[in-house]
Amino acid sequence: MGSISKKIYEKYQGLDFDEIFEELEVVKTDLGDFLKITNPFGTLGKEKLIKKEDLILIQELLTFKIDLIPGVGVKSTGTFRGKSINNINDLIGIHPRKYCEAADIINAISEKDISNLKSLSKLKEEELIFCASPDEILFMDIETTGLNAGTAEIFLIGIGFIKDSRFFTEILLARDKSEEAAVLKYFLDLLPKFRFYVSYKGKQFDIPFIRTRTVYWQQIARRDGDEEMVEKLHFPEYLELYVEDLYDIVKAKFRLHNNRLGTFCQFMNIPAKYHPLNPEKWNKALAGYKDALAYILTHNIEDVISTEEAWKLIKNFKNRPKTSI
Repeated sequence: MGSISKKIYEKYQGLDFDEIFEELEVVKTDLGDFLKITNPFGTLGKEKLIKKEDLILIQELLTFKIDLIPGVGVKSTGTFRGKSINNINDLIGIHPRKYCEAADIINAISEKDISNLKSLSKLKEEELIFCASPDEILFMDIETTGLNAGTAEIFLIGIGFIKDSRFFTEILLARDKSEEAAVLKYFLDLLPKFRFYVSYKGKQFDIPFIRTRTVYWQQIARRDGDEEMVEKLHFPEYLELYVEDLYDIVKAKFRLHNNRLGTFCQFMNIPAKYHPLNPEKWNKALAGYKDALAYILTHNIEDVISTEEAWKLIKNFKNRPKTSI
């Protein structure tokens, strides 16, 4: 994390991208080209990563949720606790007809069987994240030209993921409006490689914005009779990808003066939010000033990295809404 310096913006002034970032690539897709920047600030080592043990802990904690069993509510749970029955395992063999699902649920949790867990229990979808391996979790943040997807475009998507025991980041940059569809296609083609998506306010903003822009480009293609393009842009349908939104956890489980990611990171000493946005830099970036755009790129990748750091800190305080994209 120390590779992101508070003074990094000063290095950008007057420089072109190829003078700032080492790994630049013009990616060519069936829907056009865009610019990809890989690991703009290097990769993070093992000590910074989500560990397999983190996911195992979530898996183990689920066995203490007695109310996952159909027919067991708050009142029954309290009664069981009073009898020192604190784990689903403790119900196996007790009232076998009434709680016959207990053994099935324990087996499904042990085997990480998503389909059976969903059919056998009241487990919420984002609680299934323990079924993924660390390299099946995607962190993402977008930057747009406005807040309304009907009048604004996505010009940048920042992603983070674990590969070969290191945390990699990529910036997908649409250099003009015509490259938005290419950025969307590349991003959407990546999604099947992951099982879970972790974001900060992604349910409220990022996912609906991406969905809106994807369907918009599909409709443009249909209007133009380009059915091939329609097929090449596929937004995940319900339950194809599960989402964990950290904003919901922070809002429900913590009490700060606001629920912004930057506020939470600053308070929790997560050193990744050194480039807050302001209207002047945003407008300059949209006008084509490369130093301002580089600042926005930094802001975006800091959001990706800090989301991963925040998730590790608060994952066990999560709320339980039933959620998919």
